[in-house]
Amino acid sequence: MIEALVSGKMLAKPTQKEGKNKKPFVLARVTAQSHSEDSVTVSVIAFNEDAQETLLKLDKGDLVSIAGKASPKLWEDLKGEKHSSLDLVANRVLTVFDATATNSQKAEGANV
Repeated sequence: MIEALVSGKMLAKPTQKEGKNKKPFVLARVTAQSHSEDSVTVSVIAFNEDAQETLLKLDKGDLVSIAGKASPKLWEDLKGEKHSSLDLVANRVLTVFDATATNSQKAEGANV
């Protein structure tokens, strides 16, 4: 796996699911620009509680940066065209809402 920081837009509202072990996780999809001006779809899964909480506050179209372990994927559509995607296990999620909070607000646990 690769340590990655991906920034992009949410493709849909994230969803929370429950694993067989009854522990919750969150699934999300993000679109990010690649170096060739094409977009790459990033499939995100979050087990970390803080990352889950932040993702669940987001909605379609929101900007987000996600850090974690990434696995690049290549897939072929029904027309035979190849596309790249990325699977990302989120450890940390940063939004513009987080960036506007001051350190004292973060320390106090204020909702921003």
